[in-house]
Amino acid sequence: MDKRARLRQALKDLNGPETVQVYKAIVKSVDGTTCTVDIMGTELADVPGVTLRADDEATEGVLLVPRVGSLVLVGVIENAVDNLFVCQCSEVDKVEIKIDKTTITADKDQMKAVRDKVELTLSDKATLKQDQTTIELASGKVSV
Repeated sequence: MDKRARLRQALKDLNGPETVQVYKAIVKSVDGTTCTVDIMGTELADVPGVTLRADDEATEGVLLVPRVGSLVLVGVIENAVDNLFVCQCSEVDKVEIKIDKTTITADKDQMKAVRDKVELTLSDKATLKQDQTTIELASGKVSV
C-alpha cells in the first residue's frame, strides 16, 4: 500500500463514517465573522450563522471575508446545522491577518499594516505614521 493509500485508510479509521461534508453555496450576506448562504442543489436558502473562522472567539489568525454573490465551499461537521463553516472562497472583499501585535488588512481600496505604534497605509498614496510623525507619498511629492 502506498503512502497516500495508508493515509486515506488511517483517516477513515480515525473518523469512521464521513463526519464532514462540503457543499457549494452562494453568499447572500456577511455580518462580522459569519455569513448567510444559499446551499446549491438543495432547498436550503438563507442559512445564517455560517462561520468564517475556526474559532468564533479567536483574536488572531486569518479572516477571509467573502464577496456577496460569490461561490464558497461550506463544510458541515457531523450534519449539525450549528457546525457550518466556510472552508474556501472564490472571491473576497477583505482579508485580515492578526498575529500577536501585528494586524494586516487588505480590501479593494487599501492595504494597512499596524504594529505597535507604527501604521503603514497604501492606497492611491502611501502613508507612514508613528506617534505624532506622519510621512506621506502622493503625486510624486513627499510630505512630513
